[in-house]
Amino acid sequence: MAELVALEQAVCIPMPLSRRVSVLSLAGGVGCSTVATETATLLSRLRQERIRLVSAQGSSPAPRSPAGNDLEFLALPPESWPAAVPAWQALLESHPTRAELTITDWGAAPMDALRPISTGAHAICLVTDASRPGIERAASVARSLRDEAPVIVCSVDVHHVATTATPDLLTQMHVPAFLVRFDARRPARLDLPRPAGSETSRELLRLGAQLMTTIVTPDTGRVQTEARS
Repeated sequence: MAELVALEQAVCIPMPLSRRVSVLSLAGGVGCSTVATETATLLSRLRQERIRLVSAQGSSPAPRSPAGNDLEFLALPPESWPAAVPAWQALLESHPTRAELTITDWGAAPMDALRPISTGAHAICLVTDASRPGIERAASVARSLRDEAPVIVCSVDVHHVATTATPDLLTQMHVPAFLVRFDARRPARLDLPRPAGSETSRELLRLGAQLMTTIVTPDTGRVQTEARS
């Protein structure tokens, strides 16, 4: 319970300026769009501020925001896919309404696009699968991007390959890293919250807390909470 309180406090940390988060992956089918969508939905629900979710790669599901939430969904037109940074910037400029936080789902980004994407973000969420090769590749890319923007790694166990050693592997990274396991209790509708007791729900909350702490105070490092039960 103490950890949940600390995480929700971190998620709701005051943000004096609007910020941008880029969610991207190095390969398709690893959960990038799900992470972007559910993170935006979570932050909108807890922060009660305008959150903008942008699909820059065409497969993000448009979430239905719960009553009282202010979640805006934008998508680049099909002729813009795969999106370049100028097309993304033009889309944001065409919607002058201020959003406290813009989360962009870039999907599987080519290597030559990583740095241009990073320069337009205050934080990067790099999504990978839970295989050892996938995590090691993400660690290498995260190191190369740290000079552009703070990086957080999210390892999603979409293929059920995580082992007891996977969390230890993630702790060896030089950036904050999280393991999101497959959750059979995931609601079919994204506007409904996950079961509060699920480990996936808690790990997404940890990810959201880390993102907010990183974009407000970039040099903080990993969010410190009570020991996990």
